[in-house]
Amino acid sequence: MKRILLAEDDKSLAEEYKKAIERGGIEVDLVSTFSSLKSRTTGDYDLAIVNRLFDGKEIDRLLEKGELSFNAPVVLISAHIDAERAAELMDRGVIFDFWHKAEGIPGIVNKLERLKRETRDVREKLSRFYNGVFGLDEGEIRPVGREVIAYSPEMVEALSSALRYARRKDLNVVVIGEPGTGRSTLAEYILHHMEPRSPLVVEKGEWGFLEELGEALTVGYGKKVEGGHDVVLIEGLEELPGDEQTYLLNYVKRGKTRVVATATEALYKRLQEGKFSGELYQYLAGGVIYLPPLRKRLKEEVALLIEHFLRREDERRKERLGLSEEAYGILLNYPWPGNLVELEQRLKAAVASLKKGENLIRSAHFPGDMYSEELVRSRNEAVYRNFVENLLSSLDISQLTYEDIKKMSGELYYALLKPFVEMSGGDLALLKKLLKTDEALEKDPLLAELFKEKKKGGQ
Repeated sequence: MKRILLAEDDKSLAEEYKKAIERGGIEVDLVSTFSSLKSRTTGDYDLAIVNRLFDGKEIDRLLEKGELSFNAPVVLISAHIDAERAAELMDRGVIFDFWHKAEGIPGIVNKLERLKRETRDVREKLSRFYNGVFGLDEGEIRPVGREVIAYSPEMVEALSSALRYARRKDLNVVVIGEPGTGRSTLAEYILHHMEPRSPLVVEKGEWGFLEELGEALTVGYGKKVEGGHDVVLIEGLEELPGDEQTYLLNYVKRGKTRVVATATEALYKRLQEGKFSGELYQYLAGGVIYLPPLRKRLKEEVALLIEHFLRREDERRKERLGLSEEAYGILLNYPWPGNLVELEQRLKAAVASLKKGENLIRSAHFPGDMYSEELVRSRNEAVYRNFVENLLSSLDISQLTYEDIKKMSGELYYALLKPFVEMSGGDLALLKKLLKTDEALEKDPLLAELFKEKKKGGQ
């Protein structure tokens, strides 16, 4: 966001808005009369911020009737508007957003900072990373033809183990992980790389098949493979009842059946409680693959999954979707208790909530329960860092003294001291001269830390 139109008829307040916003690096075109506003409706702006009651006109009514329109998205600001009315205008696409004047100038500036992130599309960056990881052409926009996305060391190990185990014709495999981590997908991946490719599948709760297996030891189930082995895929192993455990144990003891099973970590609890046969587990767990939950995977892997699922949505909608920086931050920082399944479903829901003609997924397209305290804190820190950077760029720090800087705290204190340490070159006497002080600066713990950083950086 580089240039906005600001319509505010309170001239002193308008100037305050203008100064605060321009400190954030955004050019502001300020208007204070309705005639000036109308002459700029077709201007090249990224956003139009307009007071709802402006120069005696009810701007929301004019926008609603089509008597006033802008090339840019419109944000109404007001101290007097019903929340339901504002929500209705946004839902109908009459305005882009509504900001309350009670939030004050800092609040409005913070909203602009957030909006900059909301309108900054990260898909191009994500796409380059995705194509680079999977060795695709630079301009490729289709998803890779694979179901298992592995980038973190744990997932790469899980995938390589799956391939090794699949090639062993005498090995049973158990895939363990939380619900939604992709256990069934990895089990199918194993089956795809072994023979046969059409095994007997025993879904969770459908244990009747196992009773038949136990009672007919000489009968083969599933498609025969070389050497006479059968293959059985069992979903939800941890829920297998006691009798069915016995049936399965009797069958696998014959060595003619390969089993690929999926289970949650509840399997270990049932083993400890004696509710799952330790002998059966020993037969089945020749190869155990653990799938980590999404919250414990690398952020880069989450980014790849986001891009993978979005490419599927691109294909379904036959258009390229965008993802705002703010929305991307939410997806990266959310803990994903439902793992991959939840990530995919949340993205599908966000895409479904896009209005006609809209193709940029923003934070507003995700429910409020996804806004973690950590994310809110990171946003606030980003806003504060931006404030500090803007403040420093407008200050003549040579006029500051150590007494001035000591009145500050936290990141601002650090940011103001750091350039003086840089200018001093690590010379304490020169630093005292620059800061116009005779105090024992060597006793300031932050300065001591800055000197260490300076020394380390110079090595």
